Amino acid sequence: MRPCRLAAVMMASAAVFAAGCGGSAAPSTPTATVTLVAVDGAAPAVGATAPFSATVTLSTGTTQSVTTQAAWSSSNNSVATVSSAGVVSGVAAGEADVVAAYQGASGRAHVTIVDRRSTFTLSGRLTDGTSGGVLPNIAIEVSDSTGRKSSAVTTAAGTFSIGGLSGGAATVSATATSYRPSQTSVVLTQDASVEIVLQRVVCVFTLTPSTFSIGGSGGTGSVAVASGAAGCVWEARSGSAFITVASGASGTDTGTVVFSVAANGGAARVGTLTIAGQTVTVSQDAAPAVLTAVYDAVFATPLCNDIGSGCDSGTLLAGRAGTEAHSPNTLFNSCPDGSALTTGLAVIASIRVATIDGTVLAPGKTVRIDVAGLGSTADALRVYLAADATNPVWTLVGSTSGISLSVQATLGAGRVQAIRVNDVFGAPFGPGPCGTGTDADNDDLVFRVQP
Repeated sequence: MRPCRLAAVMMASAAVFAAGCGGSAAPSTPTATVTLVAVDGAAPAVGATAPFSATVTLSTGTTQSVTTQAAWSSSNNSVATVSSAGVVSGVAAGEADVVAAYQGASGRAHVTIVDRRSTFTLSGRLTDGTSGGVLPNIAIEVSDSTGRKSSAVTTAAGTFSIGGLSGGAATVSATATSYRPSQTSVVLTQDASVEIVLQRVVCVFTLTPSTFSIGGSGGTGSVAVASGAAGCVWEARSGSAFITVASGASGTDTGTVVFSVAANGGAARVGTLTIAGQTVTVSQDAAPAVLTAVYDAVFATPLCNDIGSGCDSGTLLAGRAGTEAHSPNTLFNSCPDGSALTTGLAVIASIRVATIDGTVLAPGKTVRIDVAGLGSTADALRVYLAADATNPVWTLVGSTSGISLSVQATLGAGRVQAIRVNDVFGAPFGPGPCGTGTDADNDDLVFRVQP
C-alpha cells in the first residue's frame, strides 16, 4: 500500500474510532462576507497627491481597513490617477470617481480636481425675484477656495465680474436692503458665470408704544421696534425740534429707539417721531407752574406741597410780628421776629423761588430767589438755603442793603427744602441764621422738589 493511501485509511479509521467512543466532529465556522466598501479622502489639486482609505463592513457587523489589500482604480485617469496603496494624484482639472474593490464588492468616492495654479473670473447678473428687473449698485462678495474675499458692485445693468479667484469651491454672497441675503456656491475649474436672484422681504413693523405723554419739565421715552420678517431695515427720526433721537436711529428687524423731550417753556404741545415709516405721537404738558404756598401747621411756615417750577409765598408773609398771620413763619417757630410789633420798618412781603430754565424744582437745578420787602432803604437782607427742611443746615446764598433782593443758587439733594430771609433795620445781624433786634422780621418758605 502506498504511504498516502495508508495515511488516508488511518485517518478514516481514527475518525470511526472516535465516533465509536462517543466523540463528535468539530463544527465548521461560517465565512464572513463583505457587505460594504467605504472610500474616503480629500481630493488633491492638480499636481498634488492625497491618500485615500478603504474600509469594509463585514456580514458580522465588524469593520476592517483594507486600504493596502483593495484593488484601486480611477474612472478618469486623465483627471486623477490612484496607486495600489490608494494615493490619488491630481492630473488635470475635472471630475472622476476613485474606486476600491475587495472580495467582489466595491466602493467609490467622487472627486473634483481643481487647478489652483491658475486663477479664474466669476461673472454674473443680479435680478429681483418679484419683478425680474436687474438690481444695480448691489454689493457682491466672493470667497474663493483659499478663503480670500473679493468684492464688486453691480453695474446699471445688474452685472458684475470678479477676477483673480483661485480654483475650487467658491461662495458668492449678495445683500441688499429689503431683500433676503443670498449665498450661491460654485466650483471654479475655469471662468464661470452665475445668475443670482434676490427675493424681496415683506417688512411689517410693530411699534410699542406708539403714543407718549411727557410732563412739562421734559423727559425720555423708548419705543420697541419689532419686525415680522428677517432682513427688514428701519430708521428713526424726529419730526419736532423739541424731540431728539438719543439712540437707535437705525436698525434691522428688532431694536429700541430712545428719545428725549426738552423742557417746555410755554403751552402744551404735540410732536412726532417717524420710526420704520410709522408715526409716534408725543404729547407734552405745558410748562410747570410756579405754585402758591399755603400755611402748614407742622412746619409752621408757608409750604408748596406739590412740585412745580417754583414756589411763591403769596401774601402769607405780609406784615411782621403782630400784623403777620402765623408769626413768626419760621421752621418750627425757631426764629422769632423783633418786639416792635406794629411800628417796625423791617417787613418781608414775599419770598419766591423758581428754576431759571422753567423746569420743575429738582436737586442740582439753578434757581432764582426773589425777596420783596416793605420797609426802609436802610434795611439789610440775608437769604439762606437749606436742603432738608426737617433738619435744616442753613447756607448763606446772598445778602444786600435795601428792601428787595434777587439771588441765584443751586438746590441740594433734599426732597423738602427751605429758604430763610432775615430783614433788619437799624441794627446789625445777630449771630446765626436769625435777624435780631427789636426791628427784625424773619420768614421761611418750604417747598418740595422732584425726587
